[in-house]
Amino acid sequence: LLTLLLEFLLIFRPMERRVQKALSAREYTIATLKTTRKRLIAAQRLAKIGDWEFYSENKTLTWSDQVYDICGVPIGGFTVTPETSLQLVNPQDRKTVKSVVSRLIETRKTSLDMEYRIIRPDGGERTVFQHAVAVKGQKGRIDLIYGTIQDITEQKKAADDTIKLEGQLSQSHKMRAIGTLAGGIAHDFNNILSAILGYAQLAKLDIQDPEAAQKDITKIENAAQRASLLVRQILTFSRQSEDTLQPMGLYLVVKEAMSMMRSSIPANIEIIQKIQSKASILADPTKIHQVIMNLCTNAYHAMDDTGGVLTVALNETDIL
Repeated sequence: LLTLLLEFLLIFRPMERRVQKALSAREYTIATLKTTRKRLIAAQRLAKIGDWEFYSENKTLTWSDQVYDICGVPIGGFTVTPETSLQLVNPQDRKTVKSVVSRLIETRKTSLDMEYRIIRPDGGERTVFQHAVAVKGQKGRIDLIYGTIQDITEQKKAADDTIKLEGQLSQSHKMRAIGTLAGGIAHDFNNILSAILGYAQLAKLDIQDPEAAQKDITKIENAAQRASLLVRQILTFSRQSEDTLQPMGLYLVVKEAMSMMRSSIPANIEIIQKIQSKASILADPTKIHQVIMNLCTNAYHAMDDTGGVLTVALNETDIL
C-alpha cells in the first residue's frame, strides 16, 4: 500500500501542478478579457460609438449601452425592437432607412453604410453614421446583422461650418479683386459717361437735322450698352452663389475676363491672347472667370514696376 501510495503521489502532484497552472491561465485570460472589454466600452463612449445585433429568425434586436446613450433613451426603460428603433429616426429619413435595410436583406449583400438623423425623446436631433455587416447561414439566407452606430453630429456641424467659411473666404477674395479693378472700371465708366453726355449735347444741337440726330442717338445707345455690359461683368464676378455646372464656351469666358482685366492692368503691360480652342466644357462660369482673373492679377503684379507681356493661351491637350 505504501508503494502504491508513493506511486500515486508521484503521478498526482504533476497533474495537480498542471491543473493549477491551467486554472491560473484561465483566470488570467478572464481578467484580461474583462479589462479589454472595459477599455473597449470606454473607447466607444469617448468616440460616441455603439454596437448592435439583429437576429432575423426571431426578429431580436440588442443594443450596447452606448446606443442607448446616443439615442437618448434610458437603459432598461426602452423596449428595443426594429419598430421602436425606427420611430427614433427622423420622419424625413425613415423611408430611406427602411429601403436600405430591406435591400441589404433581399439582395443578400454583405455590408452597408448609411447616414441619417434621429430625434431623441427630449426633441434633440442627432446625426448618426451606421455600418452594418450581414452574416449568411447555410442556405445563403442572412441570419444575423451586426454593426456600429456613431454620433457624428459635431463632425457634421464642423464640416458644414468649414464649407460656410470657405464660401465666405471665396467671396472675400472676389470682393478684394473687385477693389483691385475699381480704378480701371471707374476710368472706363468715366469714358462711357463722357461719350453719352457728349453725344447727347450733339443730339440737342442737331435736333433740326433728324439724320445727324439719329447718328448721335445711336452713339448714345452704343455707349449705354457698353456700360450695361460692364455692369453685368461686375455683377457676374462678384455675385455669391453655389457652384452651378453648365455647358459653356471657355474661350468666351477668357475673352470676357481679359476685356475686364485691360481696364485695371497698367499701360506698360501688353496683353496677348492666343485662343486656339473653342471647345465647350462643363463648369461654373463664375468660378472659371474668377480663376482667370486671379491668374492674370498675380501675373501682372509680378511685372507691375518693370512692365512686360502678359500672354493668355487656350489650347486643347490629351490627358493620358
